[in-house]
Amino acid sequence: MLSGSISAQSGDLGRIDFPTSGSAEAQKHFLRGALLLQAELAACHATALSFAATDWARIVALYDELLAVQDTPVVALNRAVAIAMADGPAAGLPLLDQLAGDPALSSSHRVWAVRADLHRRAGQTAAALADYDRALELVSNQAERRYLADARRLAEERAAPY
Repeated sequence: MLSGSISAQSGDLGRIDFPTSGSAEAQKHFLRGALLLQAELAACHATALSFAATDWARIVALYDELLAVQDTPVVALNRAVAIAMADGPAAGLPLLDQLAGDPALSSSHRVWAVRADLHRRAGQTAAALADYDRALELVSNQAERRYLADARRLAEERAAPY
């Protein structure tokens, strides 16, 4: 069984070097659990030179793997977001429609906030505003409430005829 190596060089104490994507044979034997997949997801975001340069296809693939080992509604929600980022809002909305019915998410503002954003990005203002309203009904954190209220206001203003 292959294991990562731990580097004790100056400044790298505690650093674990895992097999890279270039060593497919090594990765085949390396246990890819939830924590490793989450670390790889974080690395995809952290190493992208810009938002536009984010490798959304890779992120979707990692969420597919993560969902196989940690099948939770929140992972499924994050995967739906990644799919929407990779393939456009129309690709993510059907997934969110399914997730909105999940008891673990239906009472959370998160699924409704994501739906609102995707509807807005798809040019479906009425649906976006309804989802923002639902998210605002459910959110309890004041900072998130302000963010959602501002996003709703901007969506409504941009849709208003001049």
